[in-house]
This record gives sequence, C-alpha cells and structure tokens, in this order.
Amino acid sequence: MDETLKRSGHVDVGEPVGEWIAYDTAGEPYKVTDRGSRSS
Repeated sequence: MDETLKRSGHVDVGEPVGEWIAYDTAGEPYKVTDRGSRSS
C-alpha cells in the first residue's frame, strides 16, 4: 500500500475549507488551493 501523502487541508462539517495542499508522488507540495470558508 502506498502511504504517500496526496492532499492535506481542513474540513468543517464535511466541507473542505481553507488552504489545501496537493503533493506529488515524492511527497513534495506542488499545488495550493484556497477553498474559502464554509457556506452557511
């Protein structure tokens, strides 16, 4: 099983929020996405 980190970020009530970082196959960050805040 490959346990390399693929993405990291925060979840609020099941919704992705804030900054999410995507990682390449070597585990190095290559893309940052701002998912904003959770809609009410």
